[in-house]
Amino acid sequence: MREGFGGTLCALATLACTAQSPYVEPQPSRFPDAGGPAYVDLVVSYSQDGVPVTCTDSLAPVCQAQEGACGDHAVLGAPDGQSFSMQGASQLEVGFLCQPIVDRAPNSDLSPDFVIWGNVESGSGAVVSVSEDGSNFVVLDSFVSDDQSFDLSSGDLEYVRFVRIASQSGAALSIDAIEALP
Repeated sequence: MREGFGGTLCALATLACTAQSPYVEPQPSRFPDAGGPAYVDLVVSYSQDGVPVTCTDSLAPVCQAQEGACGDHAVLGAPDGQSFSMQGASQLEVGFLCQPIVDRAPNSDLSPDFVIWGNVESGSGAVVSVSEDGSNFVVLDSFVSDDQSFDLSSGDLEYVRFVRIASQSGAALSIDAIEALP
């Protein structure tokens, strides 16, 4: 009986070592649903008064508070009345590392996926670009009105983790928060 059990065990071990996991097509639903909105949790970089600032020198582990000079940046977290002012030609790049922005209704431009909570002075505006990986950005739309929502379907994207806002020359904007809608 012992030989039979050992032989069966050996056969199972051999089978387990040669079995291949099935390929599963990545889907946005693989991201955990926190059951509520998600907000910017990483400031990558920004420019203010023409001076570029990079914030990736002291990154915290994913889903922990950002440290260093950018750890108390006005755009981090939920809307709180503190805003980042973008005057003239300036740029802000942020990340959603804990929970990405997901296209909630693919093939429909009627369902917003994220909101930029902020104010845009009359005649001002900015270009909003998004990226899955922080390297390859796609222009999504223009930020031209207060508390404006955006839909990833217009960029043919399933999800993104990075948002870049580049204001145009002469622009006057203030950004309080960026929210990924549930």
